[in-house]
Amino acid sequence: MKNLIFKIKRFFSNFHVATFGSIACGLAVIINLIDLGSFAASGAAMGDAIYELIITIINCIFYLYLTKSFITAKQTNNLGLVNYCLLIITIFDYILPAAQTFLFNMLINGVVAALASTLLSAAILGIFYFVFLARNNKGIGKRNITWLTIIGAIILVISCVIGGLYVTMGIQGILNSVVNTATILSTISNLLSGVEVIMMGCLYFAFPLYLKRR
Repeated sequence: MKNLIFKIKRFFSNFHVATFGSIACGLAVIINLIDLGSFAASGAAMGDAIYELIITIINCIFYLYLTKSFITAKQTNNLGLVNYCLLIITIFDYILPAAQTFLFNMLINGVVAALASTLLSAAILGIFYFVFLARNNKGIGKRNITWLTIIGAIILVISCVIGGLYVTMGIQGILNSVVNTATILSTISNLLSGVEVIMMGCLYFAFPLYLKRR
């Protein structure tokens, strides 16, 4: 029993937060390629296929860069590089989509409705995470890591729920649809997406915990 406890402690002491990021971003590359294959198997028009190919190439380059950066961060124990990658991910996953949604809602429903929809969406968590991470980097305030831990925990819970939904969709898709290439690829994509979302949630939650240890 003592040996088991010792092995568990040694595993977590050797585990690096960048591992979550490298797994999540590596899976994102695979998911993009699988989605491209599923799209091609659906018999899409040539113009749509070319557009999808371009978007896939851009996404794969982006996530490959992040994967490489996370692997480097793990090998060199560089939390600063993890911090940099997290800022980039938060901008692209939360801030930019929130800004686009805000502008779209503002044009249709007005500023007040657009602001309310943004504040009530999950995007606000990513925005606050980005703010406290930036404040911590600049040495502004004393409770940034505490707030990052709280927000990261909420993001992790939401990520687990979303990940579960992806897995459920993947299982239902293969059970309730005609089994063909597109269906199989879509199921694999959903299952991997579930793992990817959860790994990303773990990254948001674990990073401030590692900052405390530094």
